[in-house]
Amino acid sequence: MTAKREDTAFMAAAFPVNAIPFLRRMLEILEENETNNPLGLNEKESIKYEANLFVINSQFYGQLFSINAMDIFSDLENKMNRR
Repeated sequence: MTAKREDTAFMAAAFPVNAIPFLRRMLEILEENETNNPLGLNEKESIKYEANLFVINSQFYGQLFSINAMDIFSDLENKMNRR
């Protein structure tokens, strides 16, 4: 399964404002893996799920999210580049 545009949006220069595509992508990832629990995902799919959740969290928390976001971003970027 290839990464979709939503899976790599957190690395874009401009940050998206609409959370719906990311929520749908998270549901799609769960459905593709026949589970309703993110803990049931394999490592590759879990990384995609985390990347979408990262975008949603940053949209919700705004500036407060930036306190720890760089650590999370670096970790996600490293995981995405390892695939």
